[in-house]
Amino acid sequence: SFWPYAGGAIALVMFFPVILWNAQHGWMSFALQFGRTGAGSFTLRYLGEFLGGQLLLATPFMAVLAAVAFWRAFRNPALRELRVLAWMILPGAAYFLWHSLHDRVQGNWPSFLYPALAISAAVVFAQASRENSPIVRWSRTLTLPVAAILVAAIYAQAMFGVVPRLRDPVSRLLAYGMADVAAKIDNFRQREHAAAVVTTNYALTGWLAFYLPGHPPVIQLNERSRYVNDAPPNPQLWRQPLIYVSQVRNEDSRELSRRFARVEPLGRVTRMRNGARIDEYAIFLLDGAKGNVLSFDGR
Repeated sequence: SFWPYAGGAIALVMFFPVILWNAQHGWMSFALQFGRTGAGSFTLRYLGEFLGGQLLLATPFMAVLAAVAFWRAFRNPALRELRVLAWMILPGAAYFLWHSLHDRVQGNWPSFLYPALAISAAVVFAQASRENSPIVRWSRTLTLPVAAILVAAIYAQAMFGVVPRLRDPVSRLLAYGMADVAAKIDNFRQREHAAAVVTTNYALTGWLAFYLPGHPPVIQLNERSRYVNDAPPNPQLWRQPLIYVSQVRNEDSRELSRRFARVEPLGRVTRMRNGARIDEYAIFLLDGAKGNVLSFDGR
């Protein structure tokens, strides 16, 4: 058929700007993504988290139907369409499985695999009423209600916090409490007459750039490849006091002491929602930059 090749050609045209940009910037996207596992050694620590997380995100019974679809695709040569869908999913799934043996896989990373996964599950779903397999029949019966309940529960917690004192990842990802945290951080900044706020985390950089009153400069010191299209920070900033903000569990003050003559802890700010602590941030005063502080690449 002509259409799969036409779809492939359209996809290539749409993706070409990304390829061109990477060719002009040292294939940076590929270096970043495949470099994530370079710092980690082999471990089973993240495997269960990855598999369990994806099972919940896909919803368990849809995952069962998709697994049945793949099993049949490779056992029955006549099911060519299912085999195409399987081959669209397997390379990415294999990569994330390998990644989970070295480092954490964030739950949203495999999301581009889900359309093909859902179509595969739908094929078995449509045929399940004629099935003899109890696993397939029960999966067909429970797929939609269980998925609906899970989605409703997640949205209810995200929007209304119906379960108090729950430290849920949805509240963390949606920046609940960040406006209050940013206001307290800005009090530290004004008290110390700091010229800018610096971080070592890109999500925190984005949140502070959005929520800090007055929008002072917010600069991520590491992973500078994320900002190649931005103008470099004003060199005059490094000659003035700065405020460093980090999650307590990820703070890099020891590494920063090699980059600044003065690294002084100022305090901590807690991020809350409905009585639950979502996160905690450490605040430091930095002064006396030594050389190019943007070369910092601590983890």
